[in-house]
Amino acid sequence: MRKAIFGGTFDPPHNGHVNLAETVLGAAAVDSIVFVPSWNPPHKRQGPVADYHQRMEMVRLALDGVADTEVSGIEGKLQLNPSFTIDVMQALEQEFPDDELFILIGSDSLKLLHTWHKAREIVRNWPLIVYPRAGQVPTENELVKYWDEDTAARLIESLLLLPSVQGCSTDLRWKFQNSEPAGNELPERVKEYIKKNKLYL
Repeated sequence: MRKAIFGGTFDPPHNGHVNLAETVLGAAAVDSIVFVPSWNPPHKRQGPVADYHQRMEMVRLALDGVADTEVSGIEGKLQLNPSFTIDVMQALEQEFPDDELFILIGSDSLKLLHTWHKAREIVRNWPLIVYPRAGQVPTENELVKYWDEDTAARLIESLLLLPSVQGCSTDLRWKFQNSEPAGNELPERVKEYIKKNKLYL
């Protein structure tokens, strides 16, 4: 089975994340998508706002009823500080020994992929699936500044021709902090969880 590993802070998970999963699955890019909430993401300087277990629960609520998706608690088991993608992927290879693993990232992350810990080893070992983020899609000319031409071309080829993913967790946290309505940007059960637990206030 082909599994896309979708790591992120998910603070909170929003409908953009859910719609992306459904779109990627609908495009038959993979057979299933595994959401992997981060324990201590290295690129988040101030860290998550909600704790790991709260974010895990919100992702479970967001994906309830969404076929061919699952949530992995691998980062909670590893508790790496920081939790680098390569270490998580190596652990997931052991957890899913019979599956082909892909890494699902946004085009904003693709632009910065060369800064990731052991980035070249990641690219050698796992194929990427890249979804577009508005205004943050790199060109091949941009990528060849950091990658050889063959790798840069392969990275561009991993970009899915999809509408740009909408939604921003940072904006949603701001709305809760300022008592602004979140509208239809969040799954209803996630919205209820946030209000019940008084997150982001």
